[in-house]
Order: sequence, then C-alpha cells, then structure tokens
Amino acid sequence: MTVPTSALEEVGSSSWWKPEKFNGGESDADGKPATDHLAYVDELRLYVPHGQIQAELKALLSSLKQELVSLINRDFDSFVNLSTNLVDVSSSVDRIRDPLQELRATLAAKKEAVDRELVSLNDGLRQRGEVKKAKAILELVQDTTNVVSKVEKLLAEMTVDGGDGEDQTDARSQQLERVSSEYSRLKYYLSKGKGLSFLSKLEDQLRMLDDKFFALLDSCASTAFEKRHMPTIQRCINAYNSVGSPKAAEQAFQQAIIRPIVAQTLLTSTESQPEGGNTIRDVYKKLLVEIQGQAGEIIDSINSQVSDSYGSSCNVAVAILAEADKAVSSSRPNIYSPGIPEAFHANYLASVDFLNKVGAYCPNPGLQKEFQESQAVKAFLQRWNLTVYHSLRYQDIASTFEKHIAGKQAQVSEKGEPFHLSATNVVFECLMRCFGSNVFLPPLANKFCRLSFQLVSRYRVWLKAGLAKRRDAAKTEAATNADFWANLSTSELIMIVNDVKRFASKVSTELKGQINEAMGELDGKLVDMVLSEIETSVKELGSATAIIKDVLGGDVLQQCVDLLKHVRGITATYRMTNRPMPTRASHYVQGLLKPLSIVKGDLTELGDEVLTSVAEQLTKKYDETAEDLLRTVQQTESSLKRLKERQGEQGGGNQEAGSEPAASDADKIRLQLSLDVKEYSRQLEGLGLDPPEFPKMNQLLAN
Repeated sequence: MTVPTSALEEVGSSSWWKPEKFNGGESDADGKPATDHLAYVDELRLYVPHGQIQAELKALLSSLKQELVSLINRDFDSFVNLSTNLVDVSSSVDRIRDPLQELRATLAAKKEAVDRELVSLNDGLRQRGEVKKAKAILELVQDTTNVVSKVEKLLAEMTVDGGDGEDQTDARSQQLERVSSEYSRLKYYLSKGKGLSFLSKLEDQLRMLDDKFFALLDSCASTAFEKRHMPTIQRCINAYNSVGSPKAAEQAFQQAIIRPIVAQTLLTSTESQPEGGNTIRDVYKKLLVEIQGQAGEIIDSINSQVSDSYGSSCNVAVAILAEADKAVSSSRPNIYSPGIPEAFHANYLASVDFLNKVGAYCPNPGLQKEFQESQAVKAFLQRWNLTVYHSLRYQDIASTFEKHIAGKQAQVSEKGEPFHLSATNVVFECLMRCFGSNVFLPPLANKFCRLSFQLVSRYRVWLKAGLAKRRDAAKTEAATNADFWANLSTSELIMIVNDVKRFASKVSTELKGQINEAMGELDGKLVDMVLSEIETSVKELGSATAIIKDVLGGDVLQQCVDLLKHVRGITATYRMTNRPMPTRASHYVQGLLKPLSIVKGDLTELGDEVLTSVAEQLTKKYDETAEDLLRTVQQTESSLKRLKERQGEQGGGNQEAGSEPAASDADKIRLQLSLDVKEYSRQLEGLGLDPPEFPKMNQLLAN
C-alpha cells in the first residue's frame, strides 16, 4: 500500500521519524518492496523509546484511516463496484491452497519427529537421575556400613572395666576421641539417609553402639575429672562436643566435680554455724569461692574447648546452677517462703546475684544466651513466688496509708516532720518504701509502679474530699468543733498548700533518685516513662490546690471585709466635733491588707492568684462601703443645711457679711476618705499589684 502524500505531510513532527519509509509503492526487481518497514522500526528501537515509536505509528494509522475514508467518500461508486470488478478470484485461491497444504503436512511431520525425540530425551534424563540416586544411596549404605564396622572394631578394643591408671585413662581418651570423629560421621550419614529401609534395620545395632560408646566416654570422663588430668578432660570434652552431646558432658562435670563441692560446702555451712547463723548469701558466696578454688582450672580447660565449629558446647554454668539449685532447695526449702517478706527479699536478691555470677562462666554470648534460656535457670527462678511476695507488700504498704486516713479525722504531724499533715508524711513514706532497697524487686517493677500511682491517686481523692468539707462549711457557716477539716484556719490552709508543693518537690528529687537507683538495671526508656507518669499524677494534685484557693480567698476576703467596718467610724470622728481637717490616713487602713500580706509571704504562685482575686473583690466592697458612707453624709449634710437655713431666717441672719464659711463635717469626712483610699492604693502597689487594673479602683478614687 502506498501512503498518501497528504498523510505523510500531516504525520511526523519529530526529526527522526520518516513516515515515507512505510510507502510500499516501490518494488525491486523481484517484486518485493524496496523499503522494509519492519527493518526501519527495528532500527528505531535502538535509540528511540518504544512509547514514542508507538505514538508515531498510531498517529500514522489514524491519518491513513482518515485518508481512506476521504477516498471512499470521494469515489463511492467505484468502492461499491469493487467486488464486481474483481475477476478470477477463485482460480487464484485454488492456486495458492495446494502449496499451503503441502507446507502444513511437512511441518506436521517435523513436529511429530521432534516430539518423539523429546520424549526419548526426557526418558533418558529420568533414567540417569534414578541411576544417580540409586548410586548415591548405595554409596551412603556402603559408607554407613564401613563406619559402623569401624566404630564396632574400635569399641571392641576397649572395655568399661579396663585399667584405671592414668596412662590407661589417657590412652582410652585418645581412642574415644578417635571414635567420636567416626561416630560424628556416622550420625551425619544417619541424618542424611533418614527414612531408608536399610538404616531402619540397623536401629538395634546402632542403639547398642550408642550405649557402649557413651558408657565408655562417661566412665573415662568421670575418671579424668576425679584425677584432675587436664589433657584427658580436654579430649573427653572434645569427644562430647564432636558427637553433639554437650549435655552429657555437663552431667558428667556436674556429677564428678560440682556435686561433691556443693555437698561439702552446704555441710560445712550447717555444721559451722547454728541454724539461721549463715544466710543464703553467705552460702552462695562460699560456694562460688570453693568452685573457683577446686574447679577453676577445669572450668577454664572446658571453656577453652568451645568452638564455633560445634553446633553446641559444654556449658559449665548450667551444670553449676542445676546442682546448686537442687542441693539448696533440698537443704534449705524455707528460703523460698514469702511468708516473711524481708527474708524472702534478701534471699531472692542473693540468689539472683549468684545466678549472675554463675552466668559469668559462659565464655561467649552464645553460651550466655543458652544459659539464660536453659531449663536450669527456669527451674531456679520458678521456685520464687514473686506474686505472693508482692501481694504481701501491697497489703502492708497500701493498708498503712488506708488505716491512717480511714475511720478518723486528719491529724497534724509532730514537730520535725517535713509535712504539716501526717497523711502526707505517710503517703510519701509509702512511696519511698515501694522503691526501697529492702522492698523493690526488678521483676515486679510494673506492679510496684502501679502501687505508687494508686497511692498518689488515693491521697489526691482524700485531700480533695477533706477540702470540700472545708469549702462547704465556709458557705454554710455550720462548722463543728469535732471536724478537723471544717475548722481549718487560714494558716493551716496555707500549710496544706505548702504540703502539696513540698510533696511535689520531694517526689521530683528524693523519690526520683530512689526510682533511678532501684530500676537502674531496667531499660532507661521504661524508667523515664515511670518518672513521667508519677510526676503527672503529682501535678494532678493541683485540683486540690484549686479548692484551697477558693476557700483561702474567701477566708482572707472576709478578714479584710471585717476591717472595713472602721470606715463608718470616720463619720463619728468628724460629726459634731471641732477636729481640724485630716492630713493623713486613718489607722485602720494600715491593717486592712494585713491578711493579704500574710498570704503573699507564705505562698508564691498560688498566693499571687489569691492576692489578685481578693484585692479585686475587696476593692469592690470598699467602693460599695465608701459610696454608702458618702450617700449618708450627703443626706445628713443636706438636712443640716436646711435646718440652719430655717434657723437663720428666724434669727435675722447673724452671720457676718463677707466672712468665709468654715469647713463642714462632710468636707472633713470626704477628705479623710480620700486620704484612706489613696493610702489603700499605695498598699496595693506595695504588694506588687496594679490598682488601676481593678475595675472598681478608679471609681473608688473618684469618690
């Protein structure tokens, strides 16, 4: 097909794109297209992305379709008669069909031949695989048979009841070390041929070889341990490790070396001291000294055999702990009883310290991890009933505080105590006990932390309930002498506020230091979280101080308002007297803000809040009192003026012309009140307040 020129002009904006390459109008001498468009596309793929080529081809196709539609529309009649104009189509089809059918038959024959060859090839490969597998099994059977025969021959040369001399034991250890290498190879073959019927027939024979080998090895190891012959011990340990039986080596070491040392140490501790004279810490300490003295060289020799080439190695720490735990639990079962918490705590810490020191015998992290995950460690720790211990401690600590605050009135602490309320002393002592060195245990950290949170929460609830009684009593004025809370004085309220502040301070210093010391072995993030939670609980005590602020503000305000009664005394001072004009403030003003100054001296942050609130309310009350006084004075002055006017009319007017009238009593009262208010304002400034900010202060000064 020849691409129309118009289509070529519309497509191919890119410089590399040449749509004329797809013009199939030109042909060579053989009738083939002169331009191979497929070759052109392959050439473009070398340096143009496929996406761009595809886009250009789609654009060319679209333009060709549009051109075809245009051609059909332009000469539609010719298009309709196209099939009519085609002649001799059937003969052309018949001429093409025969070669195609011949080609199909040829290809089918070739495909059938290839399939037969493929089946034959697959059969050959399968047979080769079966032969190879059978050969491998045969070789495995031969190798296993040879090794079994070799092990039987070597074991036959030794007997369990052979000579026990040092030379004989050493020679036997050398033979056993050689047997262990063959035995290790035998175990490898057995694991490799697992499931083979041939090997299942050898089970009885292999079991006999296994029993005989380990009987000889255990006997040789026991003799070597008893005689402290290091080369022999090393060879025996190497034999155990090479056959993958380190537990058997641990048992031999435990029975021959550790058991006599532990038994002798416990016996000596019991005989040398009366019952209860030696603590378990002393026993463990002496036991470690004896083990190091009597078996230190052997332990070093065993640890020197540890190698990464073995899947596992003899772990002397497991043997030491297992034997010590078994012996101590049998001879001193009472140390595990939580009935006496103090003794239980000391015994547990001593045992954990012993556990850590025994773990130090592990020469590498791998054995250390194996030791921590061993059954011996699990059995050792399971003997300690920490849940019961915590329950007893919880009852003791929590009940101490509950008994102090339940069923009776609050009490004031004795002199010398850090807090005013005895309950605050008790709750802080309980918090310190939770993390005390004679109470706290790291495995129970979460439970003791929870107890500390509960103590702070209970103290907050108790304190708020008591202060609520004081607030209600202040509102109803129904306090009774029998109720401690209802009769709290202002100074005692201030002391309670200081209690809360001092409590928070001691928590952030003393308690924080004790928590860090007690939980030093634990994760630092966990310790930080505990400290943060406790500080948050203490901050929630601010809800109690808010009640105190309300009550304290009401008390102080009432004390100040009671002093305002002297304002009305100004009238009696200047009414119907010959006193001169006042020049200074009244005496009562000096004591008007004294209750506020006491609060400011005893409190800091809370005192400022109370100070501002009380000063605003007192200023408002002062303004009301002064306004009422001035109103009364004005009314009295008006009445006297009218009376004098009537008297003057009756007497003919005795006042000399041109004489200035003397200052009236009302003027003196107003001046005195003005001096008092200004002095009051100065005293407010002396307390660190800004009087102009008070809504009623400007109005009071204006009066």
